Amino acid sequence: MSAEEKKSVEVVAPLPEGPGEPRKEPPTFSVTIAAYEAAATIGEAVDSVLAQTYPAAEIVVCDDGSADGTGEVLARYGDAVTVIRQENRGASAARNTAIAAAGSEFVVNLDADDLFLPNRLEVMAAALTERPDLDVLTTDATLEFDGRPLRRNFGPDFRYAVDDRRLAILDRCWVGVCWATRREVMLAYGGYDESIKNAEDWELAIRLVLGGVTFGLVPEPLVRYRLRPGSLSNQGPSLLEGQVQVLEKTLANEDLSDEERTFATTALDRFRRELSRTRLRESLVKRSPTLRRDALAVMKDPELPLGSRAKAAMTYALPSLARRLVARRGSTTSGGLRIPVD
Repeated sequence: MSAEEKKSVEVVAPLPEGPGEPRKEPPTFSVTIAAYEAAATIGEAVDSVLAQTYPAAEIVVCDDGSADGTGEVLARYGDAVTVIRQENRGASAARNTAIAAAGSEFVVNLDADDLFLPNRLEVMAAALTERPDLDVLTTDATLEFDGRPLRRNFGPDFRYAVDDRRLAILDRCWVGVCWATRREVMLAYGGYDESIKNAEDWELAIRLVLGGVTFGLVPEPLVRYRLRPGSLSNQGPSLLEGQVQVLEKTLANEDLSDEERTFATTALDRFRRELSRTRLRESLVKRSPTLRRDALAVMKDPELPLGSRAKAAMTYALPSLARRLVARRGSTTSGGLRIPVD
């Protein structure tokens, strides 16, 4: 980009405290990818990084024990991609492995089935040059399901938090997807918690926000965040179980204020109720042997709406009728598409 073409990049973030030190050098990026059984998509993801108008310093992929040809696809890139192979340990462990091997100022996470638009790193570099105080930066994204654009990640019903960030992060993961994070910050906070199998991004974001790490957003949709039937982000019960686990861990933090603890407890109760209902829908469709137990859990929750408890009672007493009604309405195994925000 020539000097004549440069223009200021909009960044959504609290104003910095004081003028700060200007950057002496442009930021460098290592794009890190955790890949498991990703042969069908990893090539497109890598290609989207190689096509950047502001090149990444390196691409580091951790192949987390794939057996589907992911390694063969990556081998075609030769020295353009650093590949680390390990036994299957989960997405958090694979991300940590890739981050540990990276060498740039910022690490940028990319899932193996998502894509960067060609100017994403260029825009992020310009934003970080203007705002050297930021430790974490992301951009907006276009959410797609099975190849069909649905909406942008951020909008009137899901806003990027600027004020009351500590409380907001205990309610939802407002930080977006595919962050660029200072590598030294990531390492200082221990990276991803490998005991968290779902919603691991949210758990890390909570620790960073509560620790005072600075976040910013470029409100341009420069990521194609792609969901497919059966993808992790579309697994209702699994995602909700992860969210419950994250909040339970957070509430063990003795440094939470009374207000924060109350806020997190309220959010945990909400996620537990939604998990109960989602498990019941799943049990109905899959004809699970736990159906009556799942129905009883919904029936006995006084915080759930009366209509939900009545339907659960009908399911408990007449499971065959309940299955027919659900099938007639065309319910899916996930109880409807869940749009990820974490």
